[in-house]
Amino acid sequence: MRHDDQFILPLCGVLQFRVDQDIDTAECDAGLIRNPGAKMSDRLEMLNKARERMIDDRDAHAKVLAAPFDRDKAERARTKFIEIQALIDALDRAISGEKIIPAKS
Repeated sequence: MRHDDQFILPLCGVLQFRVDQDIDTAECDAGLIRNPGAKMSDRLEMLNKARERMIDDRDAHAKVLAAPFDRDKAERARTKFIEIQALIDALDRAISGEKIIPAKS
């Protein structure tokens, strides 16, 4: 992709980077961070909230799996449960990474 004579690199189909951008600038440009001066603690809070929501979603699918067997519902619930658990694991890694990296000043 090209944009104003600068390359844009897609990331997961959601966030795009120009060659001269860092993650904070790209997140701000994409509207993911309302305050360009947001600190790591804000990101950590956002990641923790996302993790809590995903756990709630995962628990709903676990209830379907624990209910009396309905093949169609169970297959969908199993697939969603696995997908959500992978996302929770990714969020856990991101949270760990935020705790290790010192905040920019």
